Formats: sequence, structure tokens, C-alpha cells
Amino acid sequence: MSGYTGKANIAAAFNREYTDRVPSRVIQGLSPGLALSPVTPKEIRTQPDKFVEVMAALIKAAPSDATSVLIEDAALIAEGAGTKAGLTRQDVAARTQKAIPLIEEKSDLIRWELPDLPQGERLPYFLNICRLASRGLAETAIDPMVSGPWTNAIAWRGMENLIYDTVDDPRFVGELLDYATRYTKMVAGSLLETGISTLTIVDPSASLSVLTPDMFRTWVRPCLAELIEHLNQQTKIPVILHICGYVEPILPDLISLGADGLSIDQLCPLKSVIDISQKSTVVIGNVSTLTFLEGTGKDIEREVADCIETGAGDSGFILCSGCTVPDNAPFENVKRFLEYGRSYGTEFISGLKRDRPQLFPTG
Repeated sequence: MSGYTGKANIAAAFNREYTDRVPSRVIQGLSPGLALSPVTPKEIRTQPDKFVEVMAALIKAAPSDATSVLIEDAALIAEGAGTKAGLTRQDVAARTQKAIPLIEEKSDLIRWELPDLPQGERLPYFLNICRLASRGLAETAIDPMVSGPWTNAIAWRGMENLIYDTVDDPRFVGELLDYATRYTKMVAGSLLETGISTLTIVDPSASLSVLTPDMFRTWVRPCLAELIEHLNQQTKIPVILHICGYVEPILPDLISLGADGLSIDQLCPLKSVIDISQKSTVVIGNVSTLTFLEGTGKDIEREVADCIETGAGDSGFILCSGCTVPDNAPFENVKRFLEYGRSYGTEFISGLKRDRPQLFPTG
């Protein structure tokens, strides 16, 4: 057994070192953990200690070097809409179900006023989860995931509307993205004092599966650059960027943003990220979530080995699922991913250190 904690394995990667193996983690929701504990879905939505209890059950069943906390729900989106918007979580849930945007009339944005979210009703729930998890799951890296500005803007305006707005009313888009960036800064910044190990910004709606490269560079990149620079000035905690979907043509843009880590999914070739990043960022990924859902144990092993052999050379690398593992994926596949990741990751690093004994000082 390794003498290093999961948190130590993650920290070593961000120091461009390795312990005795490649760090391995999975991104997953809490649904599989509900079958492993007596906690109910209602309890995890309202009681931070119950949320952490389910996290602990998942980690015990399938030890991961890091675990995620998604900082988002209808109540927080409603509160983030502003103190003058008059929206409730029920409004948000009902509008979302009917695909009705929170900003139907663009003039409504004038009435929005960003509230003091850390002193509000919903964000403290997530802050308490991170505090409790950081203390109670001390050997695991706690990694809250915060939606990026473009994704938050879509949550309020709607994807189709916002894309049309970039042509019809670019001034409005700029104002909305400015608000969304300030909102994201507040949410992300409030997490920095909770004992977390890393912080991930997720902007899934900003990939080239949705936007053109020019749209990304015009609208998304400036917001992410401002946000990441702000966070880097506030903390030494590693800041990670994750954008789902196809991003290969904008990889130089993503890498230039200055995030400590770049998390990619299966649509982006891992080798391309390694080659383009030139060790400037820790690369995180990217076993296909479809393999978790439909693959066999052997399929999992094959992808794990491919990722480690491609990514875990001289540069910092963390083995991870490409995105959030589907809730209905066989839990045995998650366990096999983590087990084989530890086993093969140990074998791989042992070989590197044997050939180049001075390369990784923490081991």
C-alpha cells in the first residue's frame, strides 16, 4: 500500500512531481453513494453533514485521490439572479423545465443587483459542505466545481437566445457576461477559505460543440482570463479549468489562460494537450464516460493504460474520467478505473524512477 494520501498525490502533480504513482480520480455525482448509505436525496439537498456522509461512503467504496462538489442548483441560480429580480428556486425550476429563460426581456437585466451571496440563503450550504468535507475527509483532495461565466449567462438567458444576442445585441451580451463574471468571482472566491485543495471552473457550454472558435475568443476567453487571473491573485490553491466537448482548435487559448490545471474530456486527444501545453499546465483526463457506461473492465484498463502512457511522462498529469461519470454507469467500472489506475500508475512511475532516479523528488 502507498504511504501517500490522495491529497498528497494531487499536490505532487501540481508541483510537477509524483509520489509513488500517478494520481487518479473520478468525477461523479452523489447518486451512486445513496445506495451505499441510509441518507435520502432530500437530506443531501438540505443538510451539509448528510451530503458529506454520502461523499465518505463513495470514497470508502471506491477510493479516489480527489472528489468533486458541484456548486450549483436552482436555488443558487435564483439567488444569483439578483436581489431585485424577485425569482425563487420554484420559479427557476419551473422555467427550466419549460425551457423559459430567466431573462426574457433584455431590459430586465437593468434591475438585477448582485447580492452578498456568502451571506445569503443558498451559498452557505455549499460552503459548509466544503468545510466539513475538508476536515472530515482529510486524506482526499476536495475539489468544488463552479460554473464559468458563459455557462452562468446561459442559465439565465438560455443558450439559443444568448447565441442570437451575440449578433443582434452584443452590448447586452457584454453586460450580461460582466454580471456573470462578477457572480462567478463571488461564488468561487468564497470557497477559498473552506480548506479545499483545488478549485475547478467548469464552462461546459463554451466548447466548440456549441460555439465557433471566433465566438469563444470574443465572448468566453476574456471572461475566463479575468476570472482565472482574479483567483490566482487571491490564492495559491490550484485553479483548474474544465470545458467539455470538442476544444482541440482552441487548446492554445485555454492553456494561455494561466490555469494550474486543464481538464479535458474524451473528444480532445490527450496527446494534443500534452504536446501543446509543453508542461505549462497539469493535464487532467480523459477516460471516456461512455466507456464507464457501456465498457467492460478490460475496456477500462485499456483506456487507463493509454492515458497514463500518453500523459504521465515528464509533465504533471492526473488520471481522470473525461467528464462526470453517468449516474447509471456500473459502479464496478468506477471501482475498476480507480483500482487499475493505482496499480498501473504505480508500475509506470516505478519504471520512470528506475530509469531516471532524480526526476521526481517526492518519491
